[in-house]
Amino acid sequence: MADTPYQDLGMSLPNPYAPDEIKSSKDYIFSFAKYIERKSIGLDGQAYNQRVARFSMNRLYALGSQPVEQYLPRIGLENKPSAFANISWKITSPAPKFVEIITNGFMKRDEKVSATNLDPVIAAEKMQKKEKSKFMMRKKEDIAQLEEMSGLQLMPEHVREAESDTEIDLYFDLNNKQTEEIVFEEILQLIVNENKYPELKRRLIRDTIECGVAGTRTFIDYKGRVAIKRIKPENLVTSYSEESDFSNIVYAGEVIPMSLHDLRLAAGNQFTEAEYQDIANKVRSVWGNGNVFYNNASAYANNTYRPYDDSNIMVLNGYYITTRNQKFEKKENAYGGFTVNKRDASYEAPKNSKFKREIIEMKDKVVYKFSLILQTDYMFNYGLETDMIKSKDDLSEVQLPITIYMPNNYQMNNKPLIESMIPTIDQMQMIRYKLQILIAKARPAGLAVAIDGLEDVDLGLGNSLSPLELQEIYDQTGNYYYRAINEDGSYKQFRPIETLPNGMGNQLQELIATYNYLLGTLRDDTGLNEASDGAAVDARAGFRTTQLALNASNNATSFIYDAFVDIMNRTLKKCAILVQDIVCLKGKAYSGYAKVVGGDDLKFIHLNKDAANINFGVSLEMLPDDAKKEELARAIDISIQTGSIKPSDKYMLMAIPNIKVAYQYLKVTENKYRKEKQEDAQKNTEYAVQQQQGAAMAKAQADAQLIQLKEQLKGETMMGLEEMKGVMAQQTKILEEILKSNGAMEQKILAEVPLAVMLNAQQQQQQEAMMQQQAMMQEQQAMEQGMQQGGEEQMMSEEEQMMMEQQGGENPEMMQ
Repeated sequence: MADTPYQDLGMSLPNPYAPDEIKSSKDYIFSFAKYIERKSIGLDGQAYNQRVARFSMNRLYALGSQPVEQYLPRIGLENKPSAFANISWKITSPAPKFVEIITNGFMKRDEKVSATNLDPVIAAEKMQKKEKSKFMMRKKEDIAQLEEMSGLQLMPEHVREAESDTEIDLYFDLNNKQTEEIVFEEILQLIVNENKYPELKRRLIRDTIECGVAGTRTFIDYKGRVAIKRIKPENLVTSYSEESDFSNIVYAGEVIPMSLHDLRLAAGNQFTEAEYQDIANKVRSVWGNGNVFYNNASAYANNTYRPYDDSNIMVLNGYYITTRNQKFEKKENAYGGFTVNKRDASYEAPKNSKFKREIIEMKDKVVYKFSLILQTDYMFNYGLETDMIKSKDDLSEVQLPITIYMPNNYQMNNKPLIESMIPTIDQMQMIRYKLQILIAKARPAGLAVAIDGLEDVDLGLGNSLSPLELQEIYDQTGNYYYRAINEDGSYKQFRPIETLPNGMGNQLQELIATYNYLLGTLRDDTGLNEASDGAAVDARAGFRTTQLALNASNNATSFIYDAFVDIMNRTLKKCAILVQDIVCLKGKAYSGYAKVVGGDDLKFIHLNKDAANINFGVSLEMLPDDAKKEELARAIDISIQTGSIKPSDKYMLMAIPNIKVAYQYLKVTENKYRKEKQEDAQKNTEYAVQQQQGAAMAKAQADAQLIQLKEQLKGETMMGLEEMKGVMAQQTKILEEILKSNGAMEQKILAEVPLAVMLNAQQQQQQEAMMQQQAMMQEQQAMEQGMQQGGEEQMMSEEEQMMMEQQGGENPEMMQ
């Protein structure tokens, strides 16, 4: 290849209709590589150098590190910065703050990988499952009877708990995932995490802000892992396109700076030692190399260190799309079937064949790759791409591994956000320098003294004071003395001493006003406002007004985030295709995938050959940002305060990633909780009615028992009185008989126990019995009230107590 004339290559695109044998040859691939070099880099590297210089300057402005020398001629100090030793020439630009505000605002937005099977059959099956669940929910009572009769569980739990079609829809929105979808989501999330997703996201956003374009490269690394690599816009090479997503490009590549030592690791023995030395000689005086010519490569053939290994080179890793003609032969067999075999382009079916043969020609697109050392004729790692990215819905098409997005692409150019800020930043920086110069050159405040008004001023001390003495008095006391009358007796119409302002005058305020005006212009250029950049906001502005200002700022810069999302969506789609190839077809996937998704699930995907043909819709699902989370939390708190949901429901609602589904679930939860409260209120009402009915029945029973008890007590009381009267009469009769039979004993008894005393005792016993009866009646009334309040059980306990009191209240002497 080194013998090919350098100047004759790359002037025109190689014939795209050449036979496949020619397209796969080294000469054809090398011709295509040199064409890409000339169109995108330039044979002298001029186009590449201009792009690098432009983007490098943009990045310096974004960091606030632009060159100071460009401002000196504009403020009249060309080559004279040392004349102002008290001035700081450091850059104090607002650009870093604005860039970080935009970048960090997007970094706070969280995303997760979502994979959906786009097969219409699968979509129909999911819809059928959903409709089946809705049908079962409507027939829940009938199915419950069947379950009771059969002893089998016929209803899934989500149907058993659902009460409306909306709840069924929410369940399937959150849980309707196939095993293949779940496995691929987990693998893709692992790929994103392994490729340092936060840093990748920040870099892509910064590239869009500073360079107006960003891109990634998707490939399979040496470990069999799917990898994502960010491409620096300075090193990006692509064919012409006016699409923002570069979806119609035919070639793309990346320029990678490396040393000759790194080249040895990448190319290995694809080059001889003499060729490595020749490469070093061809790149001398370019890419930062010295003008040193190396010879006698054989002297370094066996050395571990070679002086030219430190040479800097530029390698163009490129990819291009071309067509491929494929020839197949369909041959019938003796069993009535047929076989299809791939044939060479020159193959012709035999004329005298025992079985019928048919030649089938197909055309599809393929990707070739190469690694070209710029400024040389050397190429390595070239040929047909082994891991081509072909969409499952159209295998005739192919995608490049490089994904690019340029917002507002117009003829392969646009204006990055930082470039629109540069003119304003330059003016603001010059005002800062002018402010420092103005303050440094400003004279202090002084006095204007009219000496003739201060001549011959006598303060009554006998001596006239000189003007300097009067000024000293003014400096010390603030008072000044002068002659107000001229020699002719007229009055003077001026003040002999007047205070002069400092040397800055109105210039300081004018410069500050201009700087503030430019700051407002910078906000207009970027779409930021006081609410988003942290400046002072009017205290009278409410939360809603501030939120609208923040939303307006986000809308002005949303094209940056949209570019990032577009790049990642297409990159993840390519990752999913590569994962399907290495997991479903090759079966030699990275072992880390099994650790994440589980060996059984990964084996299931490998054995399920249909998984290789699934057309996944892969995308970044936007999780709610802080503002939306706060708004959702506020809505949940209002529902909790009004008693519409339970406080425990908040954690479940906040955990739902989809904000729209979360609001729907909140509405369903409110309706469900409202229905539960209504059912509870109805149950409480029924319970209260039952309690009232029970209390009425208990009261009726208590009243009947009380009447019965009263009658029983009344009968027992009368019976007790009659028995007492009989006993007393019998005792009196016995006493009279004893007195009659024994007069001495009668006198003794009468002396010891007079009849009046005995009669008095009898009356007292009768009164005590009556009092006990009244007490018993009062206790019966109290027991009746207690039975009405406490129930039948308390009434029975009081009745037993009253019966015991009645039995214990009788006089044992009288009973004897």
